[in-house]
Amino acid sequence: MNLEGKLIEFREKILNLWKYPFFKFAILVQIGYIVVSVILFLTIFYNENDFIVFYNAGKRLLFDIDNLYLKENEIFFFRYFPLSAIFYIPFSLLDFNTGFLSLMIFNLIMNIAICTFMYKIIELIKNKDDIREENVARYFALFLGASPQVNNYILGQNNLIVIFLILWAVYLFIKRSTLTWDFFASILIGISIAIKPITLMAVPFLIVLNYSIKERKFNLNMKKSVVRLIGISIFLFPNIIFFVVNPKLWEGFLSNNFAGTNIIELRHSFSITKLIINMLVFFNLPVNQTLILLVLLCFFGSIGLVIVLLSNHAKKTLIYGLTLGIIIMLLVYFDSWDHHLLIIIPLLIILIFDLPENSEIKNKLIKPGLIYYVFLDLVFMGIWYVVKPWFPYNFLATLFLCLNFYGISKYLLKNTISNEIPIGK
Repeated sequence: MNLEGKLIEFREKILNLWKYPFFKFAILVQIGYIVVSVILFLTIFYNENDFIVFYNAGKRLLFDIDNLYLKENEIFFFRYFPLSAIFYIPFSLLDFNTGFLSLMIFNLIMNIAICTFMYKIIELIKNKDDIREENVARYFALFLGASPQVNNYILGQNNLIVIFLILWAVYLFIKRSTLTWDFFASILIGISIAIKPITLMAVPFLIVLNYSIKERKFNLNMKKSVVRLIGISIFLFPNIIFFVVNPKLWEGFLSNNFAGTNIIELRHSFSITKLIINMLVFFNLPVNQTLILLVLLCFFGSIGLVIVLLSNHAKKTLIYGLTLGIIIMLLVYFDSWDHHLLIIIPLLIILIFDLPENSEIKNKLIKPGLIYYVFLDLVFMGIWYVVKPWFPYNFLATLFLCLNFYGISKYLLKNTISNEIPIGK
């Protein structure tokens, strides 16, 4: 199909969704989010938003790289890989206000692209005759109207480009079966990690390795695994060169991510690591934030890896593994915020479409979390600020992420995708 044909097909799909009132309402909510975000940016958050960090990072990469990890304050500072600052150079070349508005328009385009890839992936993993347009419109409306969207817009965050790259990669992994496309899809995953390392734990789940209990042996597709790891490394490895050539960058990266008062002060992050740190700080007990993170990462990471090893590697299983890896990072990293949920919501929607209608995993372990992330997480974040002096624990999102973790793990262990062609073949 040529470009014109694809555009016509896309237009028809949008028009089909447009006939549902809740989808129209979600579009209006998106517009409302943008208007509110511009007003709040120009009035309240002009000097306190993440876009300042990205804007300065783009400029510093070009003109003052030694100060890339300079902390203007203890709340907003650059903590990503050096090469990720490349993506903010186009915005940094504009004046600050124009750059912010340009990023908002870019994020709006990303929302449209994310919905497009969700639709394409759903069509790949589910029989087209079983896809109800009303359901598609409803869940897309949930994503577009999700409360974390407004936080993402106001702060000038980069979560939408991250999930866009992941969905694009997932589409290629499932649609194509060649090593060439696996390589390209893996590059996309590598770029997403460079932009936001919160997706780093997705890497082990791309290795095509599983353990057959029946045969009592490991099965590894070496070619696919190596190709994927090389693809992921292409955009990540150059960062090591930056760190070796300029040790000051390495010191700044470590300091901004694993040290500093910002990590041990009371914050509304919903990661288990942060909940433990908040408890220790609240009761004036000694804190070793790095040890806590490593213990939890080993615990959840080991469980996740064992589960994926025991499951059968099939095309759709990849989506479950990637989702599991991202959930692990949200549970264990110091800073897991409301806007990070925009990375996980589209993946959960795809899983909901894949699972059977009467699936307990879907109805009891996946859907409740999705509803909470969309409607309530921002509300309870606000409540946290009210009760912080007495109860500094933003734990509800943590519980729902644990439910999602358990649900996906249960699904993978059941090996429900028994009739598919394994990815490794």
